[in-house]
Amino acid sequence: MKIGLQSWGSAGDVRPLLALAQGLHLAGHEVDVVVSRVDANEATQPDYAALAPSAGFPIRQAGRLSYSNAALRDLVSEIQGTRSPVQQLERMMRGLFDPMCGEIFEASKRLARDNDVVIGHQLMFPLWLAAKKADRPYFTITFLPSMIPSAHQPPSGLPDLGRFLNPALWRIADFAMRSVFTARLNRLCLAEGVPFAPDFFWNVASSQTLNLIAVSGELVRALPDWPAQHRPCGFLDMPTEPNAHPLPPELEAFLGSGPPPVFMALGSMLLGDSKFESLTATLVKAAELAGCRAIVQSAWEEITTIPQTPNLFRAGKIPHAAVFPRCAAIVHHGGAGTSHSATRAGRPSIVVPFAYDQGYWARRLQEAGVALAPLPRRSLRADTLAKRIRDTMENGSLKARAARVGEAMRIENGVAQAVRLVEAALVAGAAALS
Repeated sequence: MKIGLQSWGSAGDVRPLLALAQGLHLAGHEVDVVVSRVDANEATQPDYAALAPSAGFPIRQAGRLSYSNAALRDLVSEIQGTRSPVQQLERMMRGLFDPMCGEIFEASKRLARDNDVVIGHQLMFPLWLAAKKADRPYFTITFLPSMIPSAHQPPSGLPDLGRFLNPALWRIADFAMRSVFTARLNRLCLAEGVPFAPDFFWNVASSQTLNLIAVSGELVRALPDWPAQHRPCGFLDMPTEPNAHPLPPELEAFLGSGPPPVFMALGSMLLGDSKFESLTATLVKAAELAGCRAIVQSAWEEITTIPQTPNLFRAGKIPHAAVFPRCAAIVHHGGAGTSHSATRAGRPSIVVPFAYDQGYWARRLQEAGVALAPLPRRSLRADTLAKRIRDTMENGSLKARAARVGEAMRIENGVAQAVRLVEAALVAGAAALS
């Protein structure tokens, strides 16, 4: 079977799709991948197209945006200037999607023309349209379960009003999401002569045939009123060889010179924060107040006001999978990928959510018993973070629970389960046509 896959975004949006593509390729399918990249720093981002020879299948690039740290700070500051999730999404689309939309849609049309079925990122609406135009089966991958309507949960960013009132929130959210996507999709539909599907959540963001929910079952369970096409498969991650990511010698020396440190990484949220230097100083001060060693990830090349100390390691881009298991706890922003990586490593999390889906993952980690209550970015102080670090590291049941959940996650095989679900959907579709 010829299968086309398409994603857009940063590494957290691209790597799961590449992992699924690799699984499908190893299962004997002919795979064709297109990615559209958004890079926080071009110098530190992998060239996915260069992976094609070793992967054994084509990986094409359709558009690329690379932001300097300064430009990213301007964009993130503008996005964070409003607390409305819809306005945040609108600004994100204008800054990160619209400049590449033409290239993305042309790649979508080629994928739909040249393959038997296409699989897309949940916001890849050009691929939905291309598949509809070419009459090809269209499957989706969802990384955020709170994008799936249910009476048992509210949409991201809204309060839980219970199962009798949450459906009303979903109708409001659908109207708001259409305000972001309708004009964009309608322009493409008009050019292609295809009617627009008016309900975003029910038609575009989730396939009506198969929507893979690419999260660990240890963190998210299927809700009882989800339609049958929504299928949790587990986290989709690239296989990691034991020595695939050797650590810098100086980091190895730091890890071996004392007790396990706390890892502090707020990802692009820190690099994009207009007050990134003072925020980095807050992290460093919190570790000092907590009395622990720390690995702090930041744009250290731009910082001159924070002195080096024996208990601090200044980190740039380093592989989480190789470092997290050797740390005592992980302070992070609550991105889906980092939340899974920290939990899979068997370490408790301390979550500092900024925006987007991060509050959702902070709640999931707390409900799974691997994190205490989150500390929102807007109220973060060194003393409160230090207390949360101490409370986490002194909580034996929390650490034991994190170890048990991590062990369970490590035996999951999300890619294998996703491949089985894709193949089952293809067989069912073929049988329906016969």
